[in-house]
Amino acid sequence: MLEFLSSAVSVFLHPWSPGIAGILAAAAAAALAFGADWTVESSVAIADRLGISPRVVGLTFVAMGTSAPEFAVSVTAATQGASDMAISNVIGSNIFNLGFILGGVALLRPLETDATTVWRDGSVLIISSVAVWALFGIDFGVERSNGALLALGLLGYLVLLYLSEAGNAASTRAVRQAASEAAGEVRARWDWLRPVGKLFLGVVLIAASAELLVEAASTIAEWFGVSEWVIGMTIVAAGTSLPEFTTSLLAAVRGHHGLSLGNMIGSDIFNVLGVLGLTALIHPVTIRPEASGSILALVGMVVIAVLFMRTHWRIGRVEGALLIALGIARWVLDFT
Repeated sequence: MLEFLSSAVSVFLHPWSPGIAGILAAAAAAALAFGADWTVESSVAIADRLGISPRVVGLTFVAMGTSAPEFAVSVTAATQGASDMAISNVIGSNIFNLGFILGGVALLRPLETDATTVWRDGSVLIISSVAVWALFGIDFGVERSNGALLALGLLGYLVLLYLSEAGNAASTRAVRQAASEAAGEVRARWDWLRPVGKLFLGVVLIAASAELLVEAASTIAEWFGVSEWVIGMTIVAAGTSLPEFTTSLLAAVRGHHGLSLGNMIGSDIFNVLGVLGLTALIHPVTIRPEASGSILALVGMVVIAVLFMRTHWRIGRVEGALLIALGIARWVLDFT
């Protein structure tokens, strides 16, 4: 669906001026806000019914949904021979997530962290980012065999999440069921349909709106002669990261810090292991040697972000401002 939408939008935008593209970009940004509202509300409801923390929902269901634009863009670019766009989209999105999004959310509303988020999820994020840097550093590309390894790494992380949370989730569900029965409340099965359906519609709206925004922004950039790598690292990366931004910001404002932080960390893990891994399985990708510096910058950004999560078990406004500054510095280097 996303690929069809992308093609349709490209055909529509091609004859028009950057002014028309700008109007469409604004409309897409408004649709993103609606999609984020539905996603946050339904995710919290699903977490309550499953007896798991909103953080786990953010690390899995929401992270997969908000990573859909990166997957669609990277796969499409790789199959069309635009490896620079396929890779820079993922690397740029993760840098954008940790710099502008995590930093921006923390600047507006400091985020509380915990040991599980730092040691389990933060460690997986660091290891996966280093693995991608090592793969590209060896032969400046990812073959299908390496893509399979990345995808298996994602599967292993999901198994780790299940094993870590299964016991607590079962106990929580049992307690809540007993409380409901004692109160004479019976939760009908169809009560699941509303939050699940709303989550699906929210993610679809987010993904489609982000795709429209990316196409509009890319059209504007092409009018000014910006290179493919820069477009991928900045404009496309920012556009495909908007689902994470809108969802995480709204979750933080509503006090769901676990969902907000879990969405950002989970999306980055899904990007480097899932999006790059599956993209390489579908079509091997390569990069120019000088682009490896951007991947190394991602590793540095990941380490700094995890360290900030550990200090005082929160990411405050000062740390948020520093992350934003690092993100801006990375963008300046890419443009120059």
